[in-house]
Amino acid sequence: MTDAESMRFMPFPPSLRTPEGADELLTSTIAAYDSAEPKLAFAVEELASTRFTGFCALNRLSSEEAEVMYVIAPGMRNRGYATEVARAIAEYGTRDLPFRRIVAFIVPENSGSRAVANRAGFQDRGLVTNPNFATPVCEYVFTAADR
Repeated sequence: MTDAESMRFMPFPPSLRTPEGADELLTSTIAAYDSAEPKLAFAVEELASTRFTGFCALNRLSSEEAEVMYVIAPGMRNRGYATEVARAIAEYGTRDLPFRRIVAFIVPENSGSRAVANRAGFQDRGLVTNPNFATPVCEYVFTAADR
């Protein structure tokens, strides 16, 4: 959360990009696990070494739709982890949770993340407005039929 390169395209405010802000977000996420509307955030680790590789999350948008988020650490990129994570969490959300649609909102300039979404089976639905972003973003959608 505090690595500028990893967070370049994320809509988090500057206050959450500090060690204190990252700690605050982690604390609130853990506290939400016991609530009626838990935040679903997961650490990503390399299987062979159990080295921390990044994180991913599903954020509920409605009773049938959630937003996926994934960040892979700079030294671990271009190894297929982001694609594996995006696909796995989208399948989990549409198979084991009540979501019919998993969406990814991606800044058009983030060509790496757009390629990940395509490889993971998300369909590019074009540019949309999103209140979390200052400019239009690409909407990628994964549905239960895409499993």
